[in-house]
Amino acid sequence: MIKESITTKIKTKFVALAKEKSSVNEIASGAALGAFTGVFPSFGLGFVIVLLLYRFFKFNILAAVSGSLISNPLTSPVFMLLSFETGEMLLNTNVRFEMHNWSANLKEAGYSVFIGALAVSSFVSVVTYFITRYVIIYIRNNKD
Repeated sequence: MIKESITTKIKTKFVALAKEKSSVNEIASGAALGAFTGVFPSFGLGFVIVLLLYRFFKFNILAAVSGSLISNPLTSPVFMLLSFETGEMLLNTNVRFEMHNWSANLKEAGYSVFIGALAVSSFVSVVTYFITRYVIIYIRNNKD
C-alpha cells in the first residue's frame, strides 16, 4: 500500500472541489469566508458561524469548511500574535505583558487583538478569495 503525500491529497481534494457544480464565485466566497472565520479568534465557533451564515448567503459549504482549516494548533498562535501586533500598530498603542501583572492590560490587549484580527482576517479572506478563484478557473479551463 502506497501512502499519498499530504500535498497530493490536498491537490486531489481541490480538483474535486473545482469540479463541483457550484459557481466559481460560490466556491471562492466559501473559501474566503472559511478563511476569515479560521483566522479570526472565534475560539472554535468559526465552523458554527459558517453553518449559520450558510442559511442566509449563497456559498459553497465544503469550500468554507476547508477554508476554515487554515487555523489549527500550529497557525493559531501565529495569527493571534499577528492580530495583536497589527492592532497595536493600527491603534498606535503600546500594551506590554509581564507575567506578574498580565491582567493589568487585558482590556487594551483584547481590543488590540480584536481590531488587528478584523484587519488580518479581512486581508487573508480577500487573498484567499482571489487565489481560489484563479485556481478554480485554471482547473476548469484545463480539463484533462
